[in-house]
Amino acid sequence: MAEVAEPQGGTALAPLTARDVLSDDAAAVVDLLRVALDAAMEHPDAELPSNVSETTSNAVKAEAAQAIDQLLSQLLLDDLLSGGWLQLAELQTALQETSADGGSARVALKHRTISSSHRPSLDLVVNQVTTTLMHIEIELKFDIAAGELVVEAGRVTGIGIGSLSAAIALSAAGQPLVHHQTEKLDLNRLFPGLSRAGS
Repeated sequence: MAEVAEPQGGTALAPLTARDVLSDDAAAVVDLLRVALDAAMEHPDAELPSNVSETTSNAVKAEAAQAIDQLLSQLLLDDLLSGGWLQLAELQTALQETSADGGSARVALKHRTISSSHRPSLDLVVNQVTTTLMHIEIELKFDIAAGELVVEAGRVTGIGIGSLSAAIALSAAGQPLVHHQTEKLDLNRLFPGLSRAGS
């Protein structure tokens, strides 16, 4: 992963996660997921084990909502975006060259979409026997307007982006749960250690 400058002093901002794309109100995410899971698991085409009782099914819904919420909170948006940037040959070259000579460089970011997919499962373990209760899919997409990255001495130290939006789609047991898009992410929270290129 590209090394990114750390924030200097001041109060640390909570990093943006996939949960922030789903809702501005973190406390409401679990309730939102529970309602969506109710509908998904009642669907006749839901991909669930046939021998699951109603009591177990209700427990699975509650556990799944908590598990998905935890997964979302662990998906850091800056890591996902940095991983997408590493696909740019120009950035790799700038990191290597400035690391060697201590110089600086600017790397153009063309308009692009970065996608990130995650497919965990919720398992039940009884007497050391594991049964998969539910497959979960998390799809994230970032739409980045043209901009640039500033690289100094082998580190990304600045960023300039016209706009950055993100969308998230969740499904479970083969059924869609929720989809949400945020039009503009807060770059100060997303990359607190980076200066604003061009500012």
